[in-house]
Amino acid sequence: MITEVVAVDPETPEEEAVARAVEVMGRGGLVAFPTETVYALGAAAFNLQALDRLYQVKGRPKQRPLIMGLDSAAWIYRLAVDVPEAAVNLAAAFWPGPLTIVMKRSDMVPDIVAAGGETVAMRVPGLALVRNLVAELGMPVVIPSANLSGEPSPHDAAAVLSGFDGRIEMVLDGGRCGSGVETTLLDVTSDPPRLLRRGAIVERDLLRYVPDLEVCV
Repeated sequence: MITEVVAVDPETPEEEAVARAVEVMGRGGLVAFPTETVYALGAAAFNLQALDRLYQVKGRPKQRPLIMGLDSAAWIYRLAVDVPEAAVNLAAAFWPGPLTIVMKRSDMVPDIVAAGGETVAMRVPGLALVRNLVAELGMPVVIPSANLSGEPSPHDAAAVLSGFDGRIEMVLDGGRCGSGVETTLLDVTSDPPRLLRRGAIVERDLLRYVPDLEVCV
């Protein structure tokens, strides 16, 4: 396999680059692309064969669920059930952006995405590129970091290729990306909501919307 590398502007992505990546993911391929945190390895979230291959290529244990990237918060009413008011308020305040929200999943979410669990993690990424990919594909895209399991997360296309050249179909090269800070991970399935991972969205900002936030890290 030859890994195709396509230059793209992640803030104002070229239509041709987006269309090419969507075609690849639409037929079950894997595409790496920048997000506002690190490069992600994307696959169509409802394509079971693509998801299985993503786990294999990354060497990722299937006990670890995947984060779903969305193009808008409207998806949460399809992917989650019993959506709490806190989730709606947090999404309105911090999406698009580096906040990952964990909710009870609906039957639309494949078991492999949730690692067989009852919840799903999702966010609307800050870069227009990722949102455009989701919008054109017509479904969410899983967005784990584009690295071999256990290796450092990549911040440029060269780092992605060092692990995946010849093993994935495409890399969208948007230059160096990311702040080096992971997304904040917040579980709203419990009362009170729980902070599972500190990240780019800091606690003092979350407390404005979730004053009873339980910090578990």
